[in-house]
This record gives sequence, C-alpha cells and structure tokens, in this order.
Amino acid sequence: MRATGPGWSVTAQARPLGPRLPARFTGRLIQPWPDGAARQAACFGRARLRLAAVRVGVEGRPARWLRPGSHLGFLVTDADFTLAPPRR
Repeated sequence: MRATGPGWSVTAQARPLGPRLPARFTGRLIQPWPDGAARQAACFGRARLRLAAVRVGVEGRPARWLRPGSHLGFLVTDADFTLAPPRR
C-alpha cells in the first residue's frame, strides 16, 4: 500500500500472523462535507481481525507520530457495520 501527499510518501506491507479473531467495535467518524462543515456520525459493528507484522517506509514528514520500521498491527479480514446519519 502507498499513500502520497505534497513532500511526503508512506508505504506499508503487512504479513498476517495467527488465526482470525472476532471483534466488536463502536466509534465516531468525523468527515468534512462539501459545505465545509465537519459532521460526526456514530458507527458500530463486527469484524474479524488478524495480528500482523507491518513494515512501514516513510519519505518526507507526513506526521510526527508515524515512524518507519517494523511494527505490530491488525489486518481487518472482513467487517459488517452500521453508520448512523451524521449529526449537524
């Protein structure tokens, strides 16, 4: 996977480790709308996750918290969720 922006790029490769594990989640999403307002929506659902070994490559300065190297992560192998209407 590769993401790029002005003056930066990030690559990531993930290798699954172990079995798929069931998980439930809830959360909130905030997205900008065409009128410029940021609106919030709740989401909830189920997913199957796998532990993963992730290698990250960084060029430039995309974010201070994003570090290159090897990390543990999760792969979402499948998910089913509900996204509520946005709040204004």
